[in-house]
Amino acid sequence: MLHDELLLLSLFSSDVQVILIKENSLYFVYCIGIMVRMNVLADALKSINNAEKRGKRQVLIRPCSKVIVRFLTVMMKHGYIGEFEIIDDHRAGKIVVNLTGRLNKCGVISPRFDLQLKDLEKWQNNLLPSRQFGYIVLTTSAGIMDHEEARRKHTGGKILGFFF
Repeated sequence: MLHDELLLLSLFSSDVQVILIKENSLYFVYCIGIMVRMNVLADALKSINNAEKRGKRQVLIRPCSKVIVRFLTVMMKHGYIGEFEIIDDHRAGKIVVNLTGRLNKCGVISPRFDLQLKDLEKWQNNLLPSRQFGYIVLTTSAGIMDHEEARRKHTGGKILGFFF
């Protein structure tokens, strides 16, 4: 494993990536900086999607956020996922999600476009496979909810994502 020209060691356990390079008999340590997660909801939904495709029964999501928990609550309410457990590790938190095998696809819409009630039909046609199948998740002044509940409450909002 040791080469005189180049030894590359990356540590990903923390938010800082450290690279150790050995040239001749000298060691050089480079600190690459802090790796920041740009969209934790997108990471969470991608993890759920990948685990569902692989046929897993559970998936671990980290970090935890209120938006992720509320999005998962909407998915659980409609039976696309099983129950989930929030684990407080005195850091960013973790969520263990039980999968039911019913979920085909879930994803995030970025940027979070404004969605008026009159535009809801257009978004449904673009994102969902059919009229009676799947849900669009919105964040509104009344909380995070699916598009059917938003229509009943006669409120618009910003689009977070979808699942079917």
